[in-house]
Amino acid sequence: MLDEVYDYLHDYGFTAIDLDEIENKNDEIFDASRKDVKKITTFLEEKDLRPDDVIEVINSNPFMLTERNNRLEELDYIYCGELAIDTTALANLIKTNPRTYTASPIELQKNIDYLIEKGYNISTIRKFILDNSQVINMKSDDFVKVLKIN
Repeated sequence: MLDEVYDYLHDYGFTAIDLDEIENKNDEIFDASRKDVKKITTFLEEKDLRPDDVIEVINSNPFMLTERNNRLEELDYIYCGELAIDTTALANLIKTNPRTYTASPIELQKNIDYLIEKGYNISTIRKFILDNSQVINMKSDDFVKVLKIN
């Protein structure tokens, strides 16, 4: 990774071991700028995560550091707009499932639409997702198989 990125993340609180792991797992970090990674840490802080939570989320999911703006915006619309998840619940969701903002918004929307088609309301869907955060990352075919709803 660029020195400016390394220095920023190290100053943020990541250890040298953390940064080596990020480099080993996420090749895209080599193309990221300081501005790019600062945008991600700021994004997570705006979701009411403390810096130590941000470090934990990124260490669990190094791909978060190089996530694209459009995916963040689409997922934010689903979580905050469509599902109306409040700030505290969203922070807990991100901590429970560090892949919350690297999931496929298309697949997540398909899963939500499927539940709506089966007659579930948004409140029930929101609670289901908050209680079963792993479903965020499921492909729609797998989601339907797991639920076994016909």
